[in-house]
Amino acid sequence: MNFIAQLLRNHTAEKKTRRKTFADYQHELLLRQGREQFRKLVKQGLSIPVVYL
Repeated sequence: MNFIAQLLRNHTAEKKTRRKTFADYQHELLLRQGREQFRKLVKQGLSIPVVYL
């Protein structure tokens, strides 16, 4: 039983979230900016081709 508990602990330890890198923050920022630009275009009523979505 102790062996199984140790395996479970090791498995959950591997699943911990990794630290965010600078590239991760850049990616999130670009996504956020893209969403904001898309919302502005929709508010202005511009038609956007489906290909760009």
